[in-house]
Amino acid sequence: MLQKSRVIYKNETCCIEYFYSALNIQKQIACVFSAGGNKSLDGNNFGGDYLLKNSYDVIAVKVINDDWFQSIPLDVLDEINLLIDSNGYIKRIGTGNSMGGYAAIAFSKLLKLDVVLAYSPQYRIDQKFDKRWSDIALRIQWNYRINKDTISDTCQFFIIYDDKSLDGAHFLKLKELIPPINLQSLRISFCGHCAAVFLNETGYLKEITLSILSSGKLKDMNLRINKSLSTNYYINLHRELMHRGKTLAAKNVLDSAMKHHPSNEALRKVYESMKGHMNSNDAQHVAKKSVENAVGKSQAQHYRPIRLVVAFYKNQQLVHPLYQSLLNCVDELKKLKCQIYFYIDSPEDTDLVNAINYSVNSGALDVQVISNNQNLGFVMTVNQALEDAINCHNDVILLNSDTQIFPGCITELATVAYLDPMIGFVSPRSNNATICTLPHASETLDADAVEHFNRFLNISKFLPNYSYTPTAVGFCLFIKWNILSEFGSFDHKYGKGYNEENDLIMRANKSGFRAALANKAFVYHIGKASFGRQENSKTELYESNNKILQDRYPYYDKLIKNYYESPEYIAEKLLTPLSNINSLNICFDLSAFGPLHNGTIEAGLATLKAACTAWPNSIKLTVSITQEAWDYHALSEHPRLRRIEIDQPNEIFSAVIRYGQPFSNECISRALSRAPLVAFFMLDTIAADCGHLSIDLDENLWRFVMKWSDLIFTNSKFTEEQLTKRYILGDKSTILPVLHSIDPNDYRNREENKWSNSSLFVNIDLAKAVLIIGNHHSHKYLKETTAAVTSALTNTTFLVLGSNSNSHANVQSIESGNLSQQDIDFLYSNVSAIIFPSHYEGFGLPVMHALARRKPIYVRRLPPFEEISKDIIAGNENIHWYESTHSLIEQIKNGIAKWQGGDLIGEEGGWERSANQILESILQKMNHIEYSHLVDRMRWLKFSPLDSQKSHQLVALSEQYQAVIRHNNAIHSCLETVYSSNSWKITHPFRKIKDLYLYLKQM
Repeated sequence: MLQKSRVIYKNETCCIEYFYSALNIQKQIACVFSAGGNKSLDGNNFGGDYLLKNSYDVIAVKVINDDWFQSIPLDVLDEINLLIDSNGYIKRIGTGNSMGGYAAIAFSKLLKLDVVLAYSPQYRIDQKFDKRWSDIALRIQWNYRINKDTISDTCQFFIIYDDKSLDGAHFLKLKELIPPINLQSLRISFCGHCAAVFLNETGYLKEITLSILSSGKLKDMNLRINKSLSTNYYINLHRELMHRGKTLAAKNVLDSAMKHHPSNEALRKVYESMKGHMNSNDAQHVAKKSVENAVGKSQAQHYRPIRLVVAFYKNQQLVHPLYQSLLNCVDELKKLKCQIYFYIDSPEDTDLVNAINYSVNSGALDVQVISNNQNLGFVMTVNQALEDAINCHNDVILLNSDTQIFPGCITELATVAYLDPMIGFVSPRSNNATICTLPHASETLDADAVEHFNRFLNISKFLPNYSYTPTAVGFCLFIKWNILSEFGSFDHKYGKGYNEENDLIMRANKSGFRAALANKAFVYHIGKASFGRQENSKTELYESNNKILQDRYPYYDKLIKNYYESPEYIAEKLLTPLSNINSLNICFDLSAFGPLHNGTIEAGLATLKAACTAWPNSIKLTVSITQEAWDYHALSEHPRLRRIEIDQPNEIFSAVIRYGQPFSNECISRALSRAPLVAFFMLDTIAADCGHLSIDLDENLWRFVMKWSDLIFTNSKFTEEQLTKRYILGDKSTILPVLHSIDPNDYRNREENKWSNSSLFVNIDLAKAVLIIGNHHSHKYLKETTAAVTSALTNTTFLVLGSNSNSHANVQSIESGNLSQQDIDFLYSNVSAIIFPSHYEGFGLPVMHALARRKPIYVRRLPPFEEISKDIIAGNENIHWYESTHSLIEQIKNGIAKWQGGDLIGEEGGWERSANQILESILQKMNHIEYSHLVDRMRWLKFSPLDSQKSHQLVALSEQYQAVIRHNNAIHSCLETVYSSNSWKITHPFRKIKDLYLYLKQM
């Protein structure tokens, strides 16, 4: 597009310049105001450049003296209005950030603006609540203030700002002046000043500016997805966390920031300052406060003193870390009246004895040290402590020597133990403790204790305070006094250890006492170090003791197996990827994609490839697809993508996106068993609506998806409405239309001038041919339309894509499966016009393919096509609507339409927008995952397999039950209304008289 410019006004500190299209076809003008700190009066900056490229002429108002535009003469504003009026502009935009945002609002009435988009604008800079620009304010002579008289009462205002900064105070002042009906706002917490800088850093500035100005709506977007790209965001969030006293979280923020921006000087200064506040113990100190605050809310009471027992056997290196972890819990130990006992079972090990004495003699903790005369083994050593506890009426915590206890743990153990009188044993969560391990498989992770604890915190927040389990684990075991008093201590037959705690738990369980896990408590465990034996001796010891346990309790293994297969345990396992929130792994389930081309595959692959470029590099992308389809679609060319087999077991992802409607129970089960968050991209309901297609469709599959998936994406508002009209949406399910790209460049960026199958068409002039596109499905209405139009226009050549019928002389047809995508693009680019006769579509990619290549297209007036048309800025006059095949014939009898106007103008980066909408909704939904919902979902999968007739009945029954409940609630509501009505109250005496009459009549 040819561009010109001319200066409207200029002096030493101000320049107002008009940039416009030489073709003078634009109908929209944008007044763009420069931001503070601007040093140049040249060019079209501050967003004016990309507005000019997107259908806006621009008046750039630039100052270099930060005077908040107060020196602009009033008559210059009149000249701007005259220019706008004389050029016939029908829409006036004002935009700017910070100082520029102030100007856009202040001049809204003088410049008769229709829309103002302001990023972090000021209300005034000479106010006491904000001193940032107080020095500048003193030297400014104010001519243009923001008040009720200067703000346009017809203009629509869009304000984007940081509500956690002083910009929030300015917004509140502006909110008092702007009529509520004219104001839309968006908060981006911790983005700093100015919000436009943050959006530019994260790549959203152009998208949101153009979106707001074109649609007149402020879309509900998560604009913090790419926050890692913004240094300002890290610094602001760090300051807020420090202000709240959350030192560890603040440090984690800066650690992440330095990984993304290692050379940023501002970040480095903040980081160096932060290091002065942190030492090696700070992380545990902050963790202590965090956990103590959480457990302090528990209303459960603990009644007995606790005897905390640690048995040491060699391994002197374990003493200091354990002692230090207890020292970090000193307040908690005192509050719960904990008495600490260290037992030495290797008295000949002077290194161990010295290490214990060194720690204990520091005096920081009151520790009783008891040394055996000789090695007695773990069971006999601990039994000494248990017998003493029985005599002293103490509860007991047994703690392995290769552990580190984290603050809040002891409180949680005691709290959980007394939540239920039948709980006798409680263990905390750990990084390495079989049934207690959380996140699952943490024992394979090479990380220190604090890192394991942080990962535990990321998962434990989803879990209930406690879970019942078939057993607990002796690495850290809380045992109530009444259990010890009634069932005794460990059986000496277990000698030097292994399974002694399981034996005691099974013994008590015969009388109904349970074991539980305290899900908010954490103990770091090295594992297999406390006994200090060689691996072969450990194996022998385990096998020997395991035989004793199995002989006594032959059902023990079955109890453990049942627990590992339970919905509760599986739900925990699914949460595992969320333990590291900085490294998400999202799986695209493309199992339905084959080695061919169709609309579903085209849209799915375009979304996937957009995710490769638009999503943060920290997100891993995995594709579940056959090797044949992977190779056919050349997905190996994208280095971010990793392929897995469709049925590959065991791998758990942060989220799964299943692209395309499910037609088998296997694909649903597979998706729901692979991630805590599952999304299905449902493209249409044709298979359910067309009777001949629905014969082989089990609609209970779709009902299940609508009820149990976290997200249902659709490619249009129309598809969303069709789904919700047919199926009940689950309470925890969200359905979201994610429109495919409306960016013409996304449909014409291939090598379209190469034709690889020229032998398929002989003696045909494509430039004069009309392309009719469809496939063999009846709703595409290809055969019927072809017969009608070819009979009506016998002198026109028609090329039919999607059929092998060739019954007319002026028709050449080809099945689409015989063409490559390049060949199809070639046809779109070279025919004269296109007819797309389908009766039913979810979106309609052929519409975009045709328009992007400047080809007029004939389509029925279907809702999804109208959605596309509404989002097209220029060129939609080339969509020729018809209501029936008869009306189509009437249109084309007068001649096939020619392209009108210039290139199609739509959005920019449509597939990336679509991919980002998907990611935004996934990240938002990830914050609201509910463990109980996961458990319920897994229970349906486990106990009601989708491939059984029973499960289909149960799904229907569940929906009927919910309908009955809703019906009953409605009845109760109606009755309550009647009972509280005046008429009911007035007639009450007469009803009593009637009751008395009927009673007397029966006597």
